[in-house]
Amino acid sequence: VLYPSSPRAAQVKEYLASAYYNSRNYDAAYEAIMQMADPDNNVRAALQKITYFRALEKYQAGDMDEAWKMLEESLRNRYNAKYTALAGYWQGEVLYRQGKYTEAAEKYDTYVRLSPKTEPENLMARYNGGYAYFNVHEWEPSRTRFDDFLLEYGRKDSYRADTYNRIGDIEFSNRNFWRAIEFYDEAAKLATPERYYSQFQRAMVLGRVDRAQRKIESLNEIINKGESPYVPDAVYQLGREYMAQQRYRDAATQMEHFLAGYPDSPLYMSALMDLGLAYPNLGDDKRSLSYYK
Repeated sequence: VLYPSSPRAAQVKEYLASAYYNSRNYDAAYEAIMQMADPDNNVRAALQKITYFRALEKYQAGDMDEAWKMLEESLRNRYNAKYTALAGYWQGEVLYRQGKYTEAAEKYDTYVRLSPKTEPENLMARYNGGYAYFNVHEWEPSRTRFDDFLLEYGRKDSYRADTYNRIGDIEFSNRNFWRAIEFYDEAAKLATPERYYSQFQRAMVLGRVDRAQRKIESLNEIINKGESPYVPDAVYQLGREYMAQQRYRDAATQMEHFLAGYPDSPLYMSALMDLGLAYPNLGDDKRSLSYYK
C-alpha cells in the first residue's frame, strides 16, 4: 500500500497470496493474485489450485454457477495434472447437481481415464457415473460403471448396498426378475439402511415371477416388523395383491387399514379407488359409491 511502485511489490504480493493460500483463505489469495499485473508461471500454478479450492467452497455453499466459473478458471491454468483432472471431476458434480446427467457422465468417464484407481474420487466417479447413466435410463453403461465400482470398492457399507440395489433395479428394468432378486438379497445381507428398499423391492418382484404367496409373506414381514419406511407401501401393496387374487374381503380390510393409518400417503387416492372396486364384489354398492365420492 505504501510503496506500490517498489520493484519488490510483485514479490510481496506473491508472498501474500502464498500466506493466504496456506491459511486456506482462498478468496483473499485469489484477490491478491488478481492484483498482480503480470503473474509468472509459479503464480499461475498457484492460481490453478486456489481457484480449484475456491470452487469447492462455492460448491459446498450451493453456488453452482460460481463453482463452475472457478473450475473453468482453474482449467485455464493447467500446470498440475492432478488438479486439472480433479477440476473436471467436480465439473461433473456441478452438472449432476444441475440435472445434466449425460454431460456429467462424460466428465466422470474422463476423470476415471485420467486418474489413478487409488484416488478416492476415481471410485466416486465410477459410482456417480453409474447414477448419471441410470437417471437417463441408459442401463448398459450404468451397469458397467456400477460393476467397475464394486470391483474396486472393498467396504461393506451403504455405498455397496446402494450399488447392489441399483443393479437390481437395472435387472428389473430389463425384466431379469430372478437376477434382480439376487442383487436385492445381496444388498439386504449388508444390514445397512438400504436393506429396507431391498426387502420391499424383493417382495414386489416375487409377484412378477408367480410367487404370489411368497410376496404376501414378504410384505407381511415388512409390516409386522414395523421398522421400515416402506411399511405404508407394503400395507397398500398387500391390499393390491389381495385384489389381484380376488380376495375382496381381505383387500377391503387391508385398504381400510391403510386409509386409517396413512392419510397423507400419495397412494391414498388410489386406495379409495381400489375400495370402490372391491365392494361391488362384496355386494355392497352403496359403500363402493361412498369411496368413489
